[in-house]
Amino acid sequence: MSEPTNKAYAKVYKSGNGQVISIKKDMLEKAGFKIGDELVMNVKGNQIVLEKPNTFKDRWRKFIEDGGEYERGEYDWGESVGREEW
Repeated sequence: MSEPTNKAYAKVYKSGNGQVISIKKDMLEKAGFKIGDELVMNVKGNQIVLEKPNTFKDRWRKFIEDGGEYERGEYDWGESVGREEW
């Protein structure tokens, strides 16, 4: 059985007055991208780098997907600073 690769070909197509890049589904899944994701694009030399912004919405979705558990309890945050009242 062959090992999965991180290399694949994509193609640039014309779409109206713009262009689109066709990327295979398995490559998008490997990168953690889903249809509808907003991405940040940077050009470095002759490479296009696509990244998902690390938004609260994305972090919250991951938290829920990972089970959404956290430890409840009281925490000692130290002495009051400023005008806090308890």
